[in-house]
Amino acid sequence: MNTEEPNLLFVRQAVEKYFASIDELERVLEGGSTYVYRFRSMTETFYARIMKEEESFAIEVKIHEMLIKSGVQVPKVVCFEHKNELLGLSFMIVEEIEGSCMESMSEKKDFEHILHQAGKQIALVNQIKVDGFGWVNRKVHHDLIGESDSFRGFYDELITTVISGLPQSGFTDTEMKVINDSLEMVFSNMNDTDAYLVHGDFDLTHIFCNKGRYTGIIDFGEIMGNSRFYDLAHFRFHTDFPKGINGMDALLNGYREIYKLTEKDIFDIDLLALFFGVWKLGKTLSRPNLYKYFLGKTKTQLERLR
Repeated sequence: MNTEEPNLLFVRQAVEKYFASIDELERVLEGGSTYVYRFRSMTETFYARIMKEEESFAIEVKIHEMLIKSGVQVPKVVCFEHKNELLGLSFMIVEEIEGSCMESMSEKKDFEHILHQAGKQIALVNQIKVDGFGWVNRKVHHDLIGESDSFRGFYDELITTVISGLPQSGFTDTEMKVINDSLEMVFSNMNDTDAYLVHGDFDLTHIFCNKGRYTGIIDFGEIMGNSRFYDLAHFRFHTDFPKGINGMDALLNGYREIYKLTEKDIFDIDLLALFFGVWKLGKTLSRPNLYKYFLGKTKTQLERLR
């Protein structure tokens, strides 16, 4: 991974290749997999994104185009380069999605309505099939291909390693039985099933709204081929709602307008949320603060299943 942040002068020059006049070019802390810069041109705001690794935005650009055609409100790509000469990395510019993320909403009266709309939108994302499971291969520019042939193939090694260490993190024998049984049910559910496109980091920070109106979903930097319900499970695992807000129900009701969810599906979403938590514990073993966060969330999700 390229850990050195690009020279701001080079970023400006890359942007000025497409925009004759720009103002207020600044680095913003949005997106973990890319460097992100906000700038204004005339009266509009745009975002320049630069890949941190020597891979291309090409497949992400293709996904944005596919989603827009499907009716999903995502940022429109203005331009992109496989490898910018000045930056030495892949580069893209997208239009701004109006408003701000739901996490920053001060007025809660439209919270459930916005989540209902977001539920419909993420269901449209989750209808697109991917050839294989795991992170979408960014070295392939025209097809959506996951890095593993099967769900178990993508997860099994890390999950098995993490399970052996969970008792040292304070899980009881009874809790370990629930975890083991739940994870095996997830693996069983995913046998011989298709992989679908998922946002990969779907939560309130990536759902945008303005004046009580849903405006779109941002940041497809974590795209995967996975269970159709991965995004719902991710949202379930991470999201806490203001008192009196039935946020998960609102999201699911919107989803149902596109895809009919059964009672088994709802249970499977909770199973997958626990599975996700265990997987993330394995991914954050060397990062104590994040590990502590995922440990707490995993125990909360475990209680929902007991």
